[in-house]
Amino acid sequence: HGLSVAARERSEHIRAEVDRRATQLLDELRAAPQNPIIPAQLAAAQQVMDALFDDGSGDLLARRLRNAQAAGQSGGVYGLKS
Repeated sequence: HGLSVAARERSEHIRAEVDRRATQLLDELRAAPQNPIIPAQLAAAQQVMDALFDDGSGDLLARRLRNAQAAGQSGGVYGLKS
């Protein structure tokens, strides 16, 4: 019982940290859409999420990456130009 609580708390900490860093990387990708390293880092984060969590959070991160890349290609947030 005690070990499972500690493991759950640690996994939630990892989830929050990966999400925080992924959000930061997505912001950086929007600022520098041609940077090839950022999508690679996000793909690695997706693999971590897929390995640790069976709730679709890795798929969500991949979707966020695709949306950020599409916004960068079209010149604005959500494809809208200002």
